[in-house]
Amino acid sequence: MHLTANQAIPWFGSVLAEIFLLIVMVNRGFVGRFPFFFASIAYDVLRQAVLFMVLAKFKGAYFTAYWLSIPPEYTLAFATMYEAFRHAFKADIRFSPGTLRIFWITTAMLVLIAAGFVFHPRTPINTLTTLILVLDRSSQLLRCGILLFLWVYSSKLGITWRHHVFGVVFGLGMYAGVGLIVATIDAAIGKLCSAWLPPIQQYAYLATTIIWPIYFLRNEPARGPLTLQELHSYRDFVTFGQQTTTEIRRLIREKL
Repeated sequence: MHLTANQAIPWFGSVLAEIFLLIVMVNRGFVGRFPFFFASIAYDVLRQAVLFMVLAKFKGAYFTAYWLSIPPEYTLAFATMYEAFRHAFKADIRFSPGTLRIFWITTAMLVLIAAGFVFHPRTPINTLTTLILVLDRSSQLLRCGILLFLWVYSSKLGITWRHHVFGVVFGLGMYAGVGLIVATIDAAIGKLCSAWLPPIQQYAYLATTIIWPIYFLRNEPARGPLTLQELHSYRDFVTFGQQTTTEIRRLIREKL
């Protein structure tokens, strides 16, 4: 297996930055405040290690391993956005056993669906890739939406760029925004830029993983209680989230 510099630098660099982030979160006691975010980073480190070993030792199984690793990644991504949303409105971050049960059931169902697509010989591969593409674009749009929401309402919510939740959302939104731009350029130009286009998104994630530890190493300012205006914003954003979820379900049904 041979990796180019544009593949090795962002791959190994982001993994090292994520490991450092996990250490910082554990040492500073942030695991309980951001459990889903912590779980998503820990899962990504484990996933990258497993995929690297599969690619090095069992290259033929890399395709299967990669697609089976996708469902937990997306369920954790949506859970992290839900977590950031609750932090933005200072809601109780403790998750009930029912919430965690739904999370694990959803993950298991998505893994089984992905396994069915991968191992069923008659399933067209474009069906699986289209479903993953819809989930990926939906996740990226939601991350950009939450970043835009915090950017617009940060003063009303008592959030500044120094708060940890802003750092989490800024990293997710920046990476997602670059991903959407790369996808748009790729759709418009295609193979003409295939050599230099993928590394842009990979380096964007490397930058994101460097931003997060910097935020969690710093103390954040205190926030006051929620105002009536903030509660109204909360209601409006819940409505927006419900509408977005409905649209994502409709797109998935159309693609299947």
